[in-house]
Amino acid sequence: MASIQKIVSPLTGDISYRAQVRVKGRKPQSQTFPNKKEAQQWTASVETAIRESLIS
Repeated sequence: MASIQKIVSPLTGDISYRAQVRVKGRKPQSQTFPNKKEAQQWTASVETAIRESLIS
């Protein structure tokens, strides 16, 4: 399951997004992105890769 969190820098006010994918029995994976669209694309690709490796 994926989650995306909005992060606002307290020093500069810049916004970034932390994407995290957690699947039972696997180590959680996370990465930070400058915009939400990139974060959503990354979570979709990671979830697909995990699903494909579980099926094979």
